Amino acid sequence: MEKGIDLYGGFAGNETSLSARDTAKNPTILDGKKARRVISQNYDFADSMAVVVDGFTIQNGSASEGGGVNVSSYVTIDNCIIRNNLASSRGSAIYARNATIKNSQIVDNTYSTSLSYVVWLSGCVMDGCVLKNNVSY
Repeated sequence: MEKGIDLYGGFAGNETSLSARDTAKNPTILDGKKARRVISQNYDFADSMAVVVDGFTIQNGSASEGGGVNVSSYVTIDNCIIRNNLASSRGSAIYARNATIKNSQIVDNTYSTSLSYVVWLSGCVMDGCVLKNNVSY
């Protein structure tokens, strides 16, 4: 991810505004193909560089931490489906520090050790999310 750039999915290509998109009809899928993390933030952003990731299906990521999403300061994940991700350590679906996760579905993610978690948050806000069918080995 790059600072200050918002990412929005759900477009067919003929919309003239953000409100005209339909994420259910026009899914935008970001796929790690079980080979890599899907969304990664390499350094903390300042408030003025805040980033929004909205309206994506984030799937099939794999990493030691944050198989689907690994983010920190001033990132908002909104209206996303985070599914089928794997991590051997913390956060198979999400590993986040000082971020906001809202209105998202976190489903069918797997962690491979008893000391792992599907969602690992530190200093975060999580609101309006659904977690279901996540599994541990």
